[in-house]
Amino acid sequence: KLSIMPRIKTKAVSGLDGSGPSSSGAGAPLPLASFSLNQPANSFGNIISGTTAAFDAFSSIWGQKQTTPGALLKAGLQGSEQRLDLKSTVVGLVQLGGLLSIVGGVLSPSGPGGCDHNAFERCCNCATSAPYVAVGVHAIKNRRTTEGKAWGASMIGVGMASTMFHASSGSWRQWGRRMDYWSIATSSSLLLRAVYPNLPPALTAASVAVTPFKPFLVSALNSTAMELKFLRRARKHPQRLGKAQMLHASTCLLGLSAFALEEFCPHIPLIHSAWHCLSATAVATVNHLLDDVEKSDLGLIE
Repeated sequence: KLSIMPRIKTKAVSGLDGSGPSSSGAGAPLPLASFSLNQPANSFGNIISGTTAAFDAFSSIWGQKQTTPGALLKAGLQGSEQRLDLKSTVVGLVQLGGLLSIVGGVLSPSGPGGCDHNAFERCCNCATSAPYVAVGVHAIKNRRTTEGKAWGASMIGVGMASTMFHASSGSWRQWGRRMDYWSIATSSSLLLRAVYPNLPPALTAASVAVTPFKPFLVSALNSTAMELKFLRRARKHPQRLGKAQMLHASTCLLGLSAFALEEFCPHIPLIHSAWHCLSATAVATVNHLLDDVEKSDLGLIE
């Protein structure tokens, strides 16, 4: 149980959804909650269907300017595609909240990071920041909405901030690290807006405003909401999104493994570069979700 989990003192985490960087430095927004399509139905499955349905309904109602409390409640209740077990849903939400609280408290950014042990590793970490830029360029070219293109531009910023962090030294290194995890959190906010097109602008603005103070929390919440929608869409349309979601989940798990290995064995050569590549691949697969949202929700076709 969460209550008996040992306390672990560690440095920052990078990318778990775009949170602050790990103790080893920069990283792309690796989503917090990654799941496979074959997991058994349980209380968390109820959360996936209920939460994302209510979120979609809320954003839809907001887009129609029907923002009375009664309309929002009605939309949330009607938006769910299946009957939910209230007890298991509440239990699942409490479990998720407890997990986020523990992770947010333990994995807080600190220090300048220590992943660039020599000139060769520094060069490799700078070079492997390029895939983030490539993801951003691809999104700008292929996304059909302003929100999607804005997220693409933010991914270019993530790559540049990562490069700046790994290339910096001395007193500039700590500032480089701050820019790294601030850019990741901001990118996660813009990604959420692209995934939920009718999300209230005030919510996005508030998320960005909180970023300098709680980048990990911002990234974790945004990425969790995105993950839930990706999984829900993939389970609903396995032919269209099943393979992409499986690749997404696999690269997330491999990336988390690389991150954990780096935390306990920080001197393994090029482990941080591997983390860069895996997290960039995980983020790249989100384009499949955005493409589905643009076609299904917004009716935008090339």
